[in-house]
Amino acid sequence: MNTHQKWFLPKRARTIAIWAVVVMLCGLSFSLLGFLELQKITQQRLFLETEKNVRSHIEQIQTNIDISLDSLGNVADLYQAKGDISTAQLERIFDTETHYHAGTRGLAWVPKVTEQALAVFEEHVRAEGISDYHVYEVTGHGMPKPVNEHTVYFPVRAVYPPLGTDLRYGLNLAAVATRQHVMSKASNTHKTAITDRVSIFYQQQHLYGFQAFHPLFDQEQNLLGYVVGLYDFKGLFGDVFDNDDVGLALYDGSTNSQQLLYNKNTTLSSVTQLRKSKDLHWTFPLQVADKQWLISVFPDVSSHRASESLIPYVGLIAGTLITSLLSVYLFLALLRTQQLTEMSSHLAGTHQQLDIQKQLKQLADEANEAKSNLLRAASHDLRQPLHTIGLLTELLAQSQSSEQQKVLSGKIHSAVDNMNTMFGALLDLSQLDAGKLTIQTDVFPVSKLLDKLFVEFEVVAEDKGLEFHYIYSSAVIKTDANLLERMLRNLLSNAIRYTAKGRVIIGCRRHIQFIRICVLDSGIGIKPQAQQHIYQAFYREEEARKMVDKGLGLGLSIVSKTAKSLNLNFAFDSIAGKGSLFYIDVPYADNAVAMNSSVMQPASFEPLHLTIWLIEDDADTRYGMQQLLESWDCDCQSFADKATLQKYLQASPLKPDVILADYYLAGDNGIELSRLISNFYKQTIPTLMVTASMEREQTIRQATMFDVLIKPVKPESLYLWLRNNVT
Repeated sequence: MNTHQKWFLPKRARTIAIWAVVVMLCGLSFSLLGFLELQKITQQRLFLETEKNVRSHIEQIQTNIDISLDSLGNVADLYQAKGDISTAQLERIFDTETHYHAGTRGLAWVPKVTEQALAVFEEHVRAEGISDYHVYEVTGHGMPKPVNEHTVYFPVRAVYPPLGTDLRYGLNLAAVATRQHVMSKASNTHKTAITDRVSIFYQQQHLYGFQAFHPLFDQEQNLLGYVVGLYDFKGLFGDVFDNDDVGLALYDGSTNSQQLLYNKNTTLSSVTQLRKSKDLHWTFPLQVADKQWLISVFPDVSSHRASESLIPYVGLIAGTLITSLLSVYLFLALLRTQQLTEMSSHLAGTHQQLDIQKQLKQLADEANEAKSNLLRAASHDLRQPLHTIGLLTELLAQSQSSEQQKVLSGKIHSAVDNMNTMFGALLDLSQLDAGKLTIQTDVFPVSKLLDKLFVEFEVVAEDKGLEFHYIYSSAVIKTDANLLERMLRNLLSNAIRYTAKGRVIIGCRRHIQFIRICVLDSGIGIKPQAQQHIYQAFYREEEARKMVDKGLGLGLSIVSKTAKSLNLNFAFDSIAGKGSLFYIDVPYADNAVAMNSSVMQPASFEPLHLTIWLIEDDADTRYGMQQLLESWDCDCQSFADKATLQKYLQASPLKPDVILADYYLAGDNGIELSRLISNFYKQTIPTLMVTASMEREQTIRQATMFDVLIKPVKPESLYLWLRNNVT
């Protein structure tokens, strides 16, 4: 057989070539992944360096502002030493000090002059060289006019440099409404106060800036006058970022209007546009006298340094070359060494699979770690019901008894319902932190809440080998049931988590004005030096961290904040190594109110026999809701959109007894379609709106007078509304 036949005909040679190509492709794939990862790392590094540079610039801006405002105090010290301030003195201060303060455009002295001393004051100033000096005011059109009869005046005594603004010789600043307000604030607080944005005409330039009023008092705290400084935004902020191609947007964060003060290298013209901007930017606070400004910086992240931007490409090229060389070497070695061909192919394949598995495992570990961090932070308390559902599901799969399966199914349903309640509670708590949550105070028996928690945590305690006891109470309490349940769930979860052996007890102790709900455990307890820190977010004692590596230390912080919002007393007693007792004091409810509240839940779902038109654009929700309504012997007609509804109305069907509509629809809304039905029959039809937005609830009620239920809607709540409002 010739060389040509040996090279191409045998199957072994073709197999070797295929494996070499596969190895090359895998290597190129890994090189591409490495290239993308290097690009990501480079971008992150540039991002962090840019943020560090911007933060240092912001600190420099704050320092410039503080130093500039300090010059007002130096002028005040001059008055204390000299007894008066002239323009010549201001000129010397301006040339020696403010010359180095970026953004300072002028200084002025505004003394307090009484009506009796006005004439003498004017004569004194004219004697110093300002021959036409007199105190005056301006009209609404900016025209000068004699001063009105006031008891006190605040005229501009000295100013440098003279500017075409309201800082002009003799102008009574107390008669300028915007300045008078700032002067009063400075006088009342004994601190420097600043104005809103003002126009500045400086060296034939139209700039924007602000004025600062620094009050001056004598030893008896009598107001002597104000040292006034004039500053422009461009000088304060523009010079700091002068060599950086960045965008700046400065606005006042201490007022409701949040006026846009300064804008550089951006197309933004209002604070509204700034909030809607999706460009990368950082926002930093600046404290300027009595106001807090917010400055947003838009960095130019497109300008990468050449050396750093080439690193990913160098890595890609190097990986490609190495992979190609290795593939060629593999092909030649396997082809020329027939005895080791099979072993080498197997070894290469094994290493290849190991590399793939290693890379995939690393990527999966990184993804899982990032996902776990997010889930631990966002849903700290959702692990417990998930764990309960898992245990119950395992028991259900192993069970052979139909009766036991029925009991386990009921418990799973209860745990799922608990998860649904917790999702709502998490949303409520986030709004509570933002100050937007309206607490839903309700009256209910405490046993209703404790029974549900006992069912959920009994399985978890048994799985860990702990005794779990529940002390029943017939007391009726008044508070937010969802938030109280969240608090107790956190306490029970911590008790079981940090108890290696022994027992956990939940129960109540009656007091005169409240009932104390207690969670007692025989766990590790809390050391005295750690007890003052356990309410801090993300704090975990060293022994607790060693015992259980899960959790972020948010539980007790959440309980403490929730108890404070509900005006409930939350405290604990603990002995290190012996256990802890956590308790919440909840007020009793009036018995009459409790009795009325207890009859609200239906004992059973009896037939309703209603004709209901359902408006819902989600197919799964529409199907589930229709099946639920038909289980109550209701005739349900469903619609997904306006076109389907109008087509059905053309057949002149019988009037429905009730309309059940989702608020958010694709292209429409439930209010519009509900009114379309009522207008067709020329009469008002009972309507229930369903929405997932709690912020929309009050708006819908006020605009339509319709009743509203928040998603997810519980069957009990829907049944009660139909029974009480329609039947």
